[in-house]
Amino acid sequence: MSMMRVGCYDFIKAIGLGSFSTVYQAVNLVTNSKVAIKAILKTQDSESMFLSEIEILSQLDHPFISPIFDVIQDEQNYYIVMELSDNMSLLECINDSKRLTEETARKYFIQIVSALEYMHINRKVIHRDLKAENILIDSSHCIRLIDFGLSKHFSFDNERLKTLCGSVDYASPEILRSEEYTTQSDVWSLGVVLYAMVHGSMPFSGVNVPEMISHIINNEPKYSPQLSSTLLDLLKRILTKDPNERITISDIKKHPWLFQKRIKVEEEFMFLNSAELKIVTDELDPAIEKELQGLNLDLHNLLAKIKKNEFDEVTAAYKILKKQKINEIINQQMPKFERLVASPTRPPTGGIKSGLPVLDNKLLPASPRPVSQMRRRLCKRDFCSLNFGIENMPQIANDNTSSAKTFLKSPKIRRRLIHPNSNSNSNNLFGTFSPL
Repeated sequence: MSMMRVGCYDFIKAIGLGSFSTVYQAVNLVTNSKVAIKAILKTQDSESMFLSEIEILSQLDHPFISPIFDVIQDEQNYYIVMELSDNMSLLECINDSKRLTEETARKYFIQIVSALEYMHINRKVIHRDLKAENILIDSSHCIRLIDFGLSKHFSFDNERLKTLCGSVDYASPEILRSEEYTTQSDVWSLGVVLYAMVHGSMPFSGVNVPEMISHIINNEPKYSPQLSSTLLDLLKRILTKDPNERITISDIKKHPWLFQKRIKVEEEFMFLNSAELKIVTDELDPAIEKELQGLNLDLHNLLAKIKKNEFDEVTAAYKILKKQKINEIINQQMPKFERLVASPTRPPTGGIKSGLPVLDNKLLPASPRPVSQMRRRLCKRDFCSLNFGIENMPQIANDNTSSAKTFLKSPKIRRRLIHPNSNSNSNNLFGTFSPL
């Protein structure tokens, strides 16, 4: 039984809570496919965050980046419809396994590198909040990079950013020193993720946030003696304090650790950027087009609407079916690149995932609880802006996109009817929740 219906989506259950949103599992009634829907309460502050996130997401088309299928709004909320990955996050995977083997970590690491390189090189986007809980793992052991609420466009003429944002544990020294930063800051966060995968703990800690910041800026991590020499070299080159001396994403792809027992790494990167793994292409997929015609949907100007990032029930249905086809292609092709044969898979559980301990990493007023340096259990971080300034949230880049007011009023984001389930107690489901 659904909680409520918005447009062509039946909301099933809440599966995640964020600082400014709630994520729900839902069903697209056109394709009968499960999706995730991020509901964002309309406030003066959330509008710019919402517009920034969808502006970024609508330009990203990579198999390991969670795609945006649809965007809806009503009087009280914005809704972003995305792919549902119902297995586990990388954070949960690490905590369940205590730590990952180098082979397993290498598998996930290559996928993250592929997604980051695409963002940095092809789309000129910095993620700015890369962390283990923002990396999902599907049932085929492929990752999905999520949560682009802090992401930002840059230009190669002016690639330096200044806004203090992200999660303290994953923030680069240059951000914590209030210096200008580039995509090399994402590379640092990537190193923290890799360290966490193979150690089962974070590289830096402290009894409070100021001490943690001091350790990140001044101290070197402790490394397990069990690491291979090539992995140790890669971690040290990524977790280099000086961003100018830090290894780049392009050089990471060439590092010897990635090629151990994986002679086809270069072919894998090429495959992951191939046209057959793109949702938006120059022509509609004939098989999906035929399937949509069988559903008696109006396909007039469908390709043009998809390319213009316009959203409606038909474009959403096409994108959902195309992503399912892409996933099938990946499942068929990835074994050629030594796909994992044994990775943890968690059976689905009901309700909101809240089993992990929460560490509040806001600078004020709370500070983290004391933790040990090397064996601290990884904890889920809620979003926080390092300087607590909502005015520093990322804005839409100055390009050819429409302004916020024009964009909200355009056909790209439609208002759709809400149909609460009369048999449930969900009539005020979205009207009463507030940012956590």
